[in-house]
This record gives sequence, C-alpha cells and structure tokens, in this order.
Amino acid sequence: MTQGTYDDFFDALGLRESSDNYQAVNSAGFLGRYQLGEPALIDVGIYTDDGNFEDAQDADPETPDTDDPAEGEQAASDDPTRG
Repeated sequence: MTQGTYDDFFDALGLRESSDNYQAVNSAGFLGRYQLGEPALIDVGIYTDDGNFEDAQDADPETPDTDDPAEGEQAASDDPTRG
C-alpha cells in the first residue's frame, strides 16, 4: 500500500462515495461528494436541528446548497465525527 497525502485520501474518498458528484443525494439522505449525514452536517453548522440548512444565500432553507463544492469540502475536513 502506498502512502498518500491528506488530499489524496479525500480525493479517493470522494470518488468512492459519490463518483466525485457534489450534488449526489443517496436514498438515505446523505449528501454531496463525501455523502455526509445529518449528524455530521449539524456538527459542522451546515444543517440545523430544526431541519433547515444554514445558508443565507440559499432561497430555500430546507434544501442544501449543493452547488457550492467548497462548503462540502469544508464540512468534510471539519467533521468531528471522523475521529
């Protein structure tokens, strides 16, 4: 097994989880390139306990802003559940 960088790991993870599709939403409701679930999204402040997404630019607070790859990248790198 070769050793890669932190970025290599996330590139491989994104490819495996969603084929690098930032707009992916699976049948269980996991979102984005890394298929993050509700608890992880709440922990990083993207999703609220009342069922809304924290995005002042988003016209619909009940829908994730999946057009912003940077938001998903930040959520994955900030996710405290990753341990």
